[in-house]
Amino acid sequence: MQYSPKAYAHCAQQKGFLSLLLFKIGNASVTAAIAPAVGTATGIYSLHGPLYGHGIRLNGKLLQLGADNGLPQMEPVAPSGPLVLAPLDIAFVTVKTEGKACQ
Repeated sequence: MQYSPKAYAHCAQQKGFLSLLLFKIGNASVTAAIAPAVGTATGIYSLHGPLYGHGIRLNGKLLQLGADNGLPQMEPVAPSGPLVLAPLDIAFVTVKTEGKACQ
């Protein structure tokens, strides 16, 4: 069974920015791009992990607690073209909006 990618958006805490949540359920990859009329992507936090098993990766790096059981640094990656969502991927994208959106 093939499922369409899902996208949800809301204004970010910082004025002039939009936060997008994108996720793909199904067994095929999809490509997502931000329309220029919406704005410009400024950062991507992409999560990927096995459906069954252990280990979640943020932007390709395995997430692990630090020696003091603290959370690791979670830095976005700069966009470099369309975002490819593999099956079961989740991505949070920050977008600098154009016009009056999210002001």
